[in-house]
Amino acid sequence: MKNISFESSFTAQNCPSAGIRQNIAIIGAGVNAQEAMDYFEQRNIMVTVGGCSTVGIAGGYGQAAGHGLLTPAYGLMVDQAVEFDVVTPDGVFRIINECNDPDLFWAMRGGGGGSFAVLVNYKFQVYPKNRWAAWRVQATFNNSETDLTKSTFLRDFLTELSNEQPNWSANNASGYDTASATGINLLEVMPIGSDPLGTLKQLTSKFNSFLTSYPGLNITTNSYLLYDTEKEFYAAQEDYLSQFGTVGISVLTPSRLITTDNFETPAKIDALVTAFLQGMENVRQILANDTTGALVDFLILKTGATNTPDTHNATSANPVWRNTLWHLVAAAGWLPGMADGAQAAAAARSALEAIKTPLSVQASYLNEADPDEPDWQDVFFGGNYDKLLAIKQKYDPDTLLNCKKCVGYLGDADPMYSCYSDNPVPSIPYPFA
Repeated sequence: MKNISFESSFTAQNCPSAGIRQNIAIIGAGVNAQEAMDYFEQRNIMVTVGGCSTVGIAGGYGQAAGHGLLTPAYGLMVDQAVEFDVVTPDGVFRIINECNDPDLFWAMRGGGGGSFAVLVNYKFQVYPKNRWAAWRVQATFNNSETDLTKSTFLRDFLTELSNEQPNWSANNASGYDTASATGINLLEVMPIGSDPLGTLKQLTSKFNSFLTSYPGLNITTNSYLLYDTEKEFYAAQEDYLSQFGTVGISVLTPSRLITTDNFETPAKIDALVTAFLQGMENVRQILANDTTGALVDFLILKTGATNTPDTHNATSANPVWRNTLWHLVAAAGWLPGMADGAQAAAAARSALEAIKTPLSVQASYLNEADPDEPDWQDVFFGGNYDKLLAIKQKYDPDTLLNCKKCVGYLGDADPMYSCYSDNPVPSIPYPFA
């Protein structure tokens, strides 16, 4: 399922109302981001991939929303979808689009992978290549305060970053930032426009001045960079981006989508920053005596879809994405089997509890979230869950496609997943009673 092709002109099957589309990619379900970039760069095309080049873009990524550095400019991956080839649980091969089985097509454009049908081919919009500009900053600081809620630099840094974010996002800038008790790492990106480097420098000049003039901040990297292609950018930034696709360790990623209302006034920004710092302090306290190397990273992913409203409700992605400026993750990592793994997980969850406090909307990206999220139907799917469940029951009435806290999840009583509960049910042969 590694097939890749390109159609300069495409018409969805039996769907004249969709019109003729230009520049459509067709990929098999097994194609990952790197393979797609390798293929389409030769054709002077950009693809709306995520931050990790090894992730398959047609599966959970392309069916659960799919955010990346091109999202502020072009929207989520599900926004690009024009047609799917699928096999439904009844064994029928179907070509689905906005005219053929439109309810199933809608559900698979945001309702999560592995829930409604087996995807064979993903057909989606791609874009002419463009130069990519990046601004990389690495800096450390001496934190004289043990209590991170009293860290002057972290409060000032997060406040200034929050002040800048609405303008950056409105102008199609994206980025992946991290913050810790002793340092910051920034990657701000401008992937479109005739002068991406000039635009990025102009957008970030004030914030750059804030950093370079901040007393005691030790800046080790402060570079503006220009790349000819998307693929060249990803290759050059591989060392930094690889931390967002870590392998070989156990991870837990409690997260929240931080919406535009949290950036509207100084008071709301202060509440957001205070909650962020409290989350960092919770982690410091819980892991203060850890000697195993467990950690919690705070990731600020600036990949919201505020510039591409879903005005016709064409996708089933959590609607909160359309008002999101930050996808904020408290990412815990520990070695498999490590005795203090539970402590690292508890630290990340404690951080999220603090971060949630000022948020008027509780939402999370289901691919990068806590699998034990209690209010998962609403947090993962927003107001779409009931409609998604009805579609699930229509096409998969026997719940052949079943995954934990996906649409149609049967709960802890399901023998397949009861091992995660406090009352596991012994394994029994399929079909389950």
